[in-house]
Amino acid sequence: MIKRLVPEKAKNLLLYSEVTKDYPFLIEYLKNCAQFNDDQNMEFYSMHKNFFDNILTSVIEQAKSEWETKKLNSIKIYERKDRKICQICNYTPLINVCTIENRLNKNCLEVGLDCVEEYRILGYENNDNILKSQKKVLRQSLLNESIPGIGKELRTWNHLINNEDQMVLKRSLIENYCLLKEQADAYYYRFLKPSVSNKEAKELILKLKDILVKKETEVQKINDYVEKRRDNPLFPSQRIFSSIDTQGKEWLLEEGSITPKTLFRINNNECIRKIFKSKESFFKRHYVELIGASYDNGVEVKLYSNKNINLNCDYRQFCYKFGKSMFEEKSLLGKDFEDQIIEIGTISDQEEDETAIWRMSEILHREYRYKIASIFYDFNDVYIVDHNLYSPDIPDQDLNEIKAYYQVKRNEISEIAKKILFEKLTINGAFSEIKSKLKNPMSKADYNYLIGERQKQKY
Repeated sequence: MIKRLVPEKAKNLLLYSEVTKDYPFLIEYLKNCAQFNDDQNMEFYSMHKNFFDNILTSVIEQAKSEWETKKLNSIKIYERKDRKICQICNYTPLINVCTIENRLNKNCLEVGLDCVEEYRILGYENNDNILKSQKKVLRQSLLNESIPGIGKELRTWNHLINNEDQMVLKRSLIENYCLLKEQADAYYYRFLKPSVSNKEAKELILKLKDILVKKETEVQKINDYVEKRRDNPLFPSQRIFSSIDTQGKEWLLEEGSITPKTLFRINNNECIRKIFKSKESFFKRHYVELIGASYDNGVEVKLYSNKNINLNCDYRQFCYKFGKSMFEEKSLLGKDFEDQIIEIGTISDQEEDETAIWRMSEILHREYRYKIASIFYDFNDVYIVDHNLYSPDIPDQDLNEIKAYYQVKRNEISEIAKKILFEKLTINGAFSEIKSKLKNPMSKADYNYLIGERQKQKY
């Protein structure tokens, strides 16, 4: 049901504005609409639908620009008992009343300061500019009679290709569509110039109509492209596109889809999850189970050869190493894939990692009398003690002074324990690597003090 074809506040402003004279039917409506019922409103709207849908907003904006506050004594102060009424919005009682004047026809209205501010009437603009704008609005109206809604058509043209939920569209696909927009804009704004002859105006209308026909062909082409790829995670939305770096954007626009070159640049976790899910066959071919993938938490996998341990690989590093192979339908990396996963992966679960370290410690103690004394995950520390330096003939009072303890980074020890666990390193090789990291020994007394401080900080 249509109750108001013109906003209530705009009625008086339009009625006393110069621009409205170009639209006699609008003046008729403004003078009589108070007596119109719903059926009459609907009938009037149907007769002038193109105007109300496409031109009225421009006419209102033009009307606003015609008004200014009077130069002298423009604001007067009244009392409530005077019951002054705003001649724009009909609010009463006004205390502060501002007189505004139409620069073209010298009509005056007494209005409240809120309406002055809302309609931006405080400024001053050259009359010639106002007249030019008025002629432009009239030209828009003439063009809309031949091509209804052309202004809105141009304003919303790029919504098809530029909105965050739309698929990233390759440059070559939308090239013609964008070119048509440039041509349509040029013809449209040329038509609005008052100097254009009737002959040229007719030619411009024909050109615009031809472009709109061609546009529909391009729209269909784009929609077909999107429909065929809608459920393919390699064709991301523009929301995802906006979050990647400049080089990645350039490649995506050129290629139209995520490739090995752009995979590592994607940082949207949901998009990554879907892409890796679609590539599960790659993992199965290499006897690896994909547990999950995200930019934040990396790529988590489980080797068929050791299903008790999950390994986590840094997302970008995984894409660098295996991105190209993931996108090849029948790629087969053989044993090398498992070796590289073990090399770049870390044990995902803290308890499993700690268990691997303690198991290694038992072997080291048995074979070389070196043992893990304690592990502090929060500080990335592991403490190792060399029991070879202790012997039964050392007096008890001297034991605390023997420098047999070493502080090593936990992640370095975890890496060695992982290699033993997956049989990529012998215990002898592990001992050699650990020995190379043992520097700056400390006494048991210093170790106990340091452990005490660590526990205070932890709790």
